Amino acid sequence: MMQDKVDRIHGNLANFQAAPTCASRILAAEGIGCSLVTDPAGQVNLLLGQTPVYAPGPILSRVAQEARGLLKDQNPDLVVFFGLGLGWHLEHLRQQTSAPIVVFEPSVEVAAFVLARVSMDLPDIHLATTRDAFCDMVGSLVAKDQPSIVAGALPACRNLFPDQFGEFRKTVEDQLMARRIHQATRHRFSARWVANLAQNLSHLGNAPPVRILGEDFRGKPAIVVGAGPSLDANMEALARARGRALIVATHTAVIPMARAGVTPDLVIIIEGQKLDRYFAGVENLHEMVLLPSPQTHPIHLELGFKGILGLCLEGNAAADWQEKAYADRPLASGGSVACAAYSVLHDLGCDPLICVGMDMAYADGRSHARGTEFGCCNVVTDEANRQVHLHCRKGRHNDKSFDIDLATAWGGEGLVASRPQLTNFRHWFEDAARTWLTGVRLINAGGMGARIRGFEEMGLDEALDRYATADLPSTDLIAGALARTSGRDPAPLAAIVRRELDTIRKAGKIATKAAALAEQVVRKGKVTPSTRTRAMLQELGRLEKRLREMTRRTRLLNTMVGHRVQEAATEPAPNDPGERLNHSLRQSARISRIIAEGANELLAIYEPQLTDLEACAGSSPTPGQGLALSGSSPHS
Repeated sequence: MMQDKVDRIHGNLANFQAAPTCASRILAAEGIGCSLVTDPAGQVNLLLGQTPVYAPGPILSRVAQEARGLLKDQNPDLVVFFGLGLGWHLEHLRQQTSAPIVVFEPSVEVAAFVLARVSMDLPDIHLATTRDAFCDMVGSLVAKDQPSIVAGALPACRNLFPDQFGEFRKTVEDQLMARRIHQATRHRFSARWVANLAQNLSHLGNAPPVRILGEDFRGKPAIVVGAGPSLDANMEALARARGRALIVATHTAVIPMARAGVTPDLVIIIEGQKLDRYFAGVENLHEMVLLPSPQTHPIHLELGFKGILGLCLEGNAAADWQEKAYADRPLASGGSVACAAYSVLHDLGCDPLICVGMDMAYADGRSHARGTEFGCCNVVTDEANRQVHLHCRKGRHNDKSFDIDLATAWGGEGLVASRPQLTNFRHWFEDAARTWLTGVRLINAGGMGARIRGFEEMGLDEALDRYATADLPSTDLIAGALARTSGRDPAPLAAIVRRELDTIRKAGKIATKAAALAEQVVRKGKVTPSTRTRAMLQELGRLEKRLREMTRRTRLLNTMVGHRVQEAATEPAPNDPGERLNHSLRQSARISRIIAEGANELLAIYEPQLTDLEACAGSSPTPGQGLALSGSSPHS
């Protein structure tokens, strides 16, 4: 291969950010079966065997038209395309959207042939030649729960590679389903989070925010410590990092760190379930400061930490209240403690941000570091059946199997086994690295596990030698910040929560009336829009409109009942047109009852806690406000 072709293919692979495994496959291919042909009109076409990739005729104008037709003036979160061709579709798609584009080329021979002959210097376009690499890229570039994805394909490639096209379609569908499942999982825990938040109101209204650390750590190195297997190999280096970097541990890493004599400065926990066992037997909690989410289990706030600083994590009612009451800026949480830790450290201005134990994969045949709850589990990878099997050596945990995800290994050589949940967290970090975690040096110092795109890779000792060259008295700086603050005034928070409960109370009353009216109309039998029922239906429509307006003003009520309402609203309507109105009325009654019951449940949970908070603030609740709404019983 001539040198200019070698340079061109390397340049294209760098521009397309191809995964190391895909890049090595392309570099090893020879472009067999591919050729270029020029028609009488001077148009260049790509032949796969004897089949042209582009149909005869005005190729470039047709490509432009197909690209416009694919996007249809949409503004998607991601564009995926099947077939590289000569890159013309990608050029036109890039001109019309700023969204990332992932192209899945099913033939490594085509990729090698084209990339050696056509320069494609297009921003934010990513190339994959295997299903695993394509799946990984799509997941990395779409971090939202409900993303919009536009998918297209070169017609000739779709026909020439039907099996790979089927994999392409299934991957996109699987990614969308995974995000719906993730959203459903969040909904399943919503009642627990809402109840925890009620019990934590006093903490929320009194604990000083983490931002009191101010400028003390701006431009200073920070280390996030997770509980992955790489933690074991980095414990000695972590001990040497004390006094040179701010050390932030996830709750899962505290026990093994304590056993090794390594004390983190900050400990972060966001989980809503009771997890005090992760701190059992740790004698030096009084030397650590806890960063709990407002929705964490209340028992975590009662442990013997030196101090507690408040977090404001986006996407929940607590964040709305904190922003209004105290001008706190909600931080991204990503659904994991490691994600939240990075958000906090980025907000404090720490640089670089270094991680260890954040493996996002099953490294060294294990799932977690030794000394953690799951440190006794071994992992067996069954790539043939695309499964990973976890077995507890001590019999403490049930054996489990998960679908396998394969990720590029730390260092870029080979693949490492993972599973969808870990892959989702890794994708969150990769998305953050390319969007808002910019301007900061990101270093993955684990030495094993999965590669996190956008992070540099080096050993922890090397990172410390480069970036932690000065003393950093983190313990003294944090103690000084705690000494300078007396906590918050709970009065602004109490006033805002009171207003939201008032809105919830009003919404509950309207919902109760709407449910009763819908049930009354249904009891009349088969409903037709006659004069007898028209007035009732009009009144019901008016109540439902008011209810929609009211519920839009309370995230707390939506968190409690949103998924229940969604499930009720998706119940299929009957085929009989005469029954559809009755079905709609029954559905309306059911939804209104759900809202009324949820409102009562929230009032029963929050009123006593809010009353205590108002007492602390030197105020008192508005008199004459009961807990229950007529027509519905409170649920505790």
